[in-house]
Amino acid sequence: MAAKAKKQGSKKTAKKKNTETSFVGTEITIWMTLAVSILLMISNFGFGGFVGEMLAGMMEDIFGWAAYVLPFVLFGSVTFIISNRENPNAYVKVGAVLCLLALVCTFLELVDKKGGLLGELLAGILTPAIGVAGAYVVDIILMIICLVASILQNFIYMPVVLHALAGIRIVVCALMLNTVFTMMKKGIVDKLGAVVFLIAFLLACFTPVPTAVVIVLSGVTGMIAKRMERRHSA
Repeated sequence: MAAKAKKQGSKKTAKKKNTETSFVGTEITIWMTLAVSILLMISNFGFGGFVGEMLAGMMEDIFGWAAYVLPFVLFGSVTFIISNRENPNAYVKVGAVLCLLALVCTFLELVDKKGGLLGELLAGILTPAIGVAGAYVVDIILMIICLVASILQNFIYMPVVLHALAGIRIVVCALMLNTVFTMMKKGIVDKLGAVVFLIAFLLACFTPVPTAVVIVLSGVTGMIAKRMERRHSA
């Protein structure tokens, strides 16, 4: 009995030491993150010396104007994960915040070329593929998704949030319509284009045919039409 009690006492002591060590490690991580975040914040405003000037230049080159919120994102993300390390949703929320930061860089790049290298990269991928208006639509929709996943999840049913989202939906719809009309002007340039558009519209809206199938069939039709045109011209 005495040996068993001694063994249990040793286990409790070891567990207590591990808990204390983990607590000290957590405190050190939080304080170091706070120090780095404060250094980054004062560097953005020109009060960090030559090291701060170098850090501010790097952050501005990479994130553009979004560099000013980077210190808050860093400290908030680290402390949130430490406080909720056993909760898998915490990592999802932090990931959504980081994605939101990248999307903000993209938006700033689209608006005023102030998104840094990250925004320039993402905008450079979206704009040639779907146009400027389409890039705005995709970026804004993804930002809304990230906001809901990271911050607004617990406030989604509040009247203020619902009204804000309703207003954003209107803007997104307007941008989507603008994108549709722009693509129609570039795509429907002859009778064949008009026929393909009409058939694709009817299939997508009034039949169970998958959208992917409609897209593939439209592409194949365009390729066949182009080959026939070349044969006739030859």
